[in-house]
Amino acid sequence: ELLKSIKKVVYDMEDQTYDMNTLFVSNTNILRCFQKISEGLSRFYERFCNTIAAAEQAGIMIAPDIDFIKMYDTTFEQLTDTEQKDLKNIKEAQGRIRERYLAYVFIMKLNNFYSTLKKDLMNIHARGGNDYPKTVEKAYNMAMNYGKDRTTQLQHNNRPTYGLSFYQNGRGGRGCGRGGNRDGRG
Repeated sequence: ELLKSIKKVVYDMEDQTYDMNTLFVSNTNILRCFQKISEGLSRFYERFCNTIAAAEQAGIMIAPDIDFIKMYDTTFEQLTDTEQKDLKNIKEAQGRIRERYLAYVFIMKLNNFYSTLKKDLMNIHARGGNDYPKTVEKAYNMAMNYGKDRTTQLQHNNRPTYGLSFYQNGRGGRGCGRGGNRDGRG
């Protein structure tokens, strides 16, 4: 309840600014919501969910139209024509599409620590598979579990490397071959 009140104060700027600014600011906040390099996954998940909740509180609707639903929601596609006209079924389908979309957005907004996860999902899809998560929570869990498998390798690869090297003209240096580099070719 307190969170709703805070969101209302933050995003209900009707008395201060033009009413369309609230929608603009909310939409901009969604577009700018990326995981920071130093931000943990659970903190980003919380911030992402709060940004979406605040945007929806302000009036941003992530609800596709009926034609989009018919093309991309297999559950809705299997309903009869009469069932597809039922508002309850339309709302449920919009909810499923919304969740799939937000799960995709969450994955795409993760930092470079998860670049291989993103590439893997795209490659699987290019080969006809579909491992994209269907909810934001599943996207979070996928990233969390994927990150655990690759933590050491990725942390090592993402660290800046600092070093010192010497070149000795015509003489091999420590760890080098005759010509001054490791393979012995001048």
